[in-house]
Amino acid sequence: MNEIILLVYDTNKMSIDSLGNLPYLNNEDIEEFSRFKTDTGKKEKAVSAYFKRKYIGTYSLDKNKKPIADGIYFNISHSNGVVVFAKYIKPVGVDIEHIKRKNEDIRDFVLSDVEKEQVKSDEDFFNIWVSKESLIKCIGTGLKRDVNTIPSIPLNGKKEYEGKTFYSHIIKMNDYVVSLTIEDTVDFKISIIIEDIKYDVLCTKQS
Repeated sequence: MNEIILLVYDTNKMSIDSLGNLPYLNNEDIEEFSRFKTDTGKKEKAVSAYFKRKYIGTYSLDKNKKPIADGIYFNISHSNGVVVFAKYIKPVGVDIEHIKRKNEDIRDFVLSDVEKEQVKSDEDFFNIWVSKESLIKCIGTGLKRDVNTIPSIPLNGKKEYEGKTFYSHIIKMNDYVVSLTIEDTVDFKISIIIEDIKYDVLCTKQS
């Protein structure tokens, strides 16, 4: 069984004034996150760039427009200030959502009949939602069909979709839920690392 490291960083504890001092970022990264109107958006974008620069470097897009670098795939997601990052030797998708009251109007749009029977709480709903999202992000094609046709079950385990084999796992982190999906024929386990971003003056920004 393979192991995938899930890096997690809570940007809510960051000072907005410290973003320009994040290590590894270049001027383009700083200009990009500065365009966001909200502090939360700026922080999420800055930390996303930090993860990519530190753990990936330069990268390209494959035929499905999924980012890849030297045979390593990676994916990033963020919600309500928390950013998660995962990389793997095969296509990978990760999605995080802050558990909140769901909009009942989207229930029929999002859920299949089988999934509706399993939703007894807001957490149940978001478990299904992140499972669908991580699968689509793993494929890299975006939502090209009705969301309720995208399989979420099992939340933990093997899925067959569009002639391919996937494995997914759900993680609960306080008021957040995360789903990680890989395209592979073998299962995996997740190790969570809470990232400690050090504003080290010896780590200069890359140009």
